[in-house]
Amino acid sequence: MSEYKSRINIQVKNVPDWEKLFDIKMKEEWGLGEDAKKVFKVPYSKKQTEFIKAEDWSVDSKNLEDLVETVVKTMGYENCAVVADTTECSGIEQKCDSVVAIGRQYIIRISYPNGNTLKRVNVFNIYNYLKIIDIHLSIKDIEFLRQISEKFAYGDNNQTVIVIPNGRIMIRPEEFTGNFLLESVTIPESVKHIGEHAFANCKNLSEVIISDNVFNIDCGAFSNCESLGEIFIPNSVTNIGADAFYGCKNLNKINISNKVVILEKGVFSGCENLNEITIPYGVINIGDGAFEECKSLREVSIPDSVASIGDYAFWNCQSLNQITVWSNVTSIGYSAFDGCKNLTIRAFKGSYAERYALENEIPFEEI
Repeated sequence: MSEYKSRINIQVKNVPDWEKLFDIKMKEEWGLGEDAKKVFKVPYSKKQTEFIKAEDWSVDSKNLEDLVETVVKTMGYENCAVVADTTECSGIEQKCDSVVAIGRQYIIRISYPNGNTLKRVNVFNIYNYLKIIDIHLSIKDIEFLRQISEKFAYGDNNQTVIVIPNGRIMIRPEEFTGNFLLESVTIPESVKHIGEHAFANCKNLSEVIISDNVFNIDCGAFSNCESLGEIFIPNSVTNIGADAFYGCKNLNKINISNKVVILEKGVFSGCENLNEITIPYGVINIGDGAFEECKSLREVSIPDSVASIGDYAFWNCQSLNQITVWSNVTSIGYSAFDGCKNLTIRAFKGSYAERYALENEIPFEEI
């Protein structure tokens, strides 16, 4: 039999509005009992307009929706906002449903296939969801959602750390996108694939531990994770997608798997604090804009396995003063080193890299 962990958040316009809930009829199927309604007297006695219940209620998804609907009908849609969620706690693949009622909108249910995405109820995520499904909230309602986006979050510090349960095979595309509460994540050994934009725009994510069974990090997976300082990509990884670490402006240290063959387009673009990078032997192509605007990067050695360097690959790497290019490189793209004002290219005499340096008036030094 499934067990549920339920939480409900209510905000009222005026403290006296709580009085409408004092005599609310608690339905038997909710499983809460008549004493449950006493909790509504707490914010009233403290003269608070906000109420968060997050401890011991257990209501399934269907009955939670009915509970929310009863609350808002009792109080009046115009007098309150309600955000509630319930997580089915049994099984590896948890399911979480959120129920939202705000302004003159009818009840909106949002289902998350994995309950671990909602370690906290986060109205910021719900607001983005409403935009995606094109719910036409009034300007006033949208502003209200913005105002309460941080208030409707539970205060358990452990909820800023996510340990994904072992048994998951992949992190779904956009599963944690925009979660500004997330600070640390551990990806277990069962996970093979990190989906597109899985952790994109997690502005406070500073620690990521990737198990050595992951083989694919998809496009934009960690893009714009501005607090991420370093990351170790295990040797199990064979593919890092385009823009995977785009805009990780505080990333200063990264270890790239030695099984990666292509550094895709924009993979480390905009990593402004990345000051060193070791490109492993085995990489054959450095994609367009792979390291563009890595403004702290000082020296780079291109291994003998690399055959081509794409357009804008090192564009505007302002601190780059030396790049060593081995003889297998036979193609360097348009504006690959533009903006690298103090750059010297080191290569073998007579090589393609020497010819490129001379044609583009870049200082050359023979290896």
